[in-house]
Amino acid sequence: MYGKLGDLYSAEKLFGTVSCLMTTASWTQMISCYNQNGCFREAMNVFVEMQEFKMEPNQVTMMGVLCACARLGRVKEGKSVHGFVIRRAMDPELDTMGPALMEFYVDSGNLRGCHKVFDAIREKTILSWNILLSILVRNGQPEEALLLFVQMQTQGLMLDSYSLASSLSACGAIGFSQLGDQIHGYIIKTGKFNEFVQNALIDMYAKCGFVHSAYKIFEKIKEKSVVTWNSMVFGFSQNGYSVEAITLFDQMYMNCVKMDKVTFLSVIQACSHLGYLEKGKWIHHKLIINGLMEDSYLDTALTDMYSKCGDLQMAHEVFDRMSERSIVSWSAMIAGYGKHACSHSGAVEEGKLYFNSMAEFGVEPNHDHFACIVDLLSRAGDLTKAFRIITSLPFPSDSSIWGAFLNGCRIHERMDIIKNIEKNLLDVDTADTGYYTLLSNIYAEEGTWDEFGKARSMMKCKNLRKVPGYSTIEIDRRIYRFGPGDTSHSQTTDIYRFLENFQTLVHAQGYDSEPDNSIVEFRKENNVMSHSEKLAIAFGIINTRPGTTLRISKNLRVCRDCHSFAKIVSKITGREIVTRDLNRFHCFKNGSCSCKDYW
Repeated sequence: MYGKLGDLYSAEKLFGTVSCLMTTASWTQMISCYNQNGCFREAMNVFVEMQEFKMEPNQVTMMGVLCACARLGRVKEGKSVHGFVIRRAMDPELDTMGPALMEFYVDSGNLRGCHKVFDAIREKTILSWNILLSILVRNGQPEEALLLFVQMQTQGLMLDSYSLASSLSACGAIGFSQLGDQIHGYIIKTGKFNEFVQNALIDMYAKCGFVHSAYKIFEKIKEKSVVTWNSMVFGFSQNGYSVEAITLFDQMYMNCVKMDKVTFLSVIQACSHLGYLEKGKWIHHKLIINGLMEDSYLDTALTDMYSKCGDLQMAHEVFDRMSERSIVSWSAMIAGYGKHACSHSGAVEEGKLYFNSMAEFGVEPNHDHFACIVDLLSRAGDLTKAFRIITSLPFPSDSSIWGAFLNGCRIHERMDIIKNIEKNLLDVDTADTGYYTLLSNIYAEEGTWDEFGKARSMMKCKNLRKVPGYSTIEIDRRIYRFGPGDTSHSQTTDIYRFLENFQTLVHAQGYDSEPDNSIVEFRKENNVMSHSEKLAIAFGIINTRPGTTLRISKNLRVCRDCHSFAKIVSKITGREIVTRDLNRFHCFKNGSCSCKDYW
């Protein structure tokens, strides 16, 4: 009782009485008490004392000792415990201790040992199968997990909620929605719905891209735990439904749902996607109030959010105060300098400094880091050095690295370099639609339609589709979203009337629509006056006071026409327009852009 309540002092005091020292159950309970409170070394010491008192341990005692060994990473001692169990013939068929031994070996990084124990169990119960199934999922082997799941069915085992939840997690990990649907059907037929299974269903559908199916399940759950809320917020955020993720987070806050680190991590990522700075600051404030700081994952997410929202100074502050920096942390900071390279003097040198400092902290650069530094150098125009890095890499360059270099060549109009490395560019094997879209658009801008056709054909062969574009604008801590040609908003008539009237004034300032060549062949469905950025700008001007800065985010690269339009609007209205597109920030002011027309 005292152990479960976290009162170790009372538990130790009671255990110290002479009567308690005379029973195996008392020693076992004390070991369990220490394990429950994370005092694994103390649990091991109790077992040593137990041996000195010549008290005979039982199976439950040894399972507690195995748990302590696993948490402390004491592989040698854990194996000794296994040998002790075998010598004493405490569990010859491993019916009782088998699952505990499996967990020990997998926690020690010995998956092979885990399999050996499983094979040695003579009468395998559903518990043993479930543990191995869960272990395979946790260790990134979803295909093997699903094969085991099928084997469980052929063995005629009665599947329980743990079997179903683990199999759903495996389906989500590899996007196997067809099997996930079948398991869902089985759950409906057998009525094996509980919170554990429902959360797994939400997670599976979200990871497979069926967010609406996930949300239908979420809505039907009457008593939602924080895990249920987190599953849905995470599902929205990871599938690009950032507005919906933040809306759901706000509902949690209004309903006084206790939030944890996972909640905040998901919503911070949603703010990053939208460039939602004010909301991000508010969430950061709530993190501090809730005492959830001092976490490397949250600090990395905050660093990424601030850099993507344009506050490089705050990103720098969060990064500098981190006690432990992971590879992802360094990537976020370097990428942040990359996005600001064209507009902030010294940003390139700062980014290079961070990249070079990684070795001092014992961090080995990987693909992501090299992609960041190539992107940084390429945007800044140092294409020679960027290419030198690519050719000297100890591994093949992927689409992120070549894409970063390709974008730099486009910014600085170096088609000669692109032609020289054309074979390298076309040989890249990737499912990244952004890479092929960038490549085809560059060819289209230069009017080289044969190459444009090749790039688009490669997309079709891989069954890839161009990501639909959209823009969002933040007004009074609310996010409004617009797609191209959007007519769903309640102020649609006012927005388009404003654009028509404003167009006359804009033309008088010397502005002419200049649609990208990349969409010349699709003009019928690409009216430049209905591009999402323009709709967002018009909506912002209509709904804010004169002089208010407009903050807009675009999920793709801003086109030339919208870029020119924003410059003219900033000049005529005297407003500052801050736009974050896929590549960088654009600060439009007095008719010019911070990128100096290189983006």
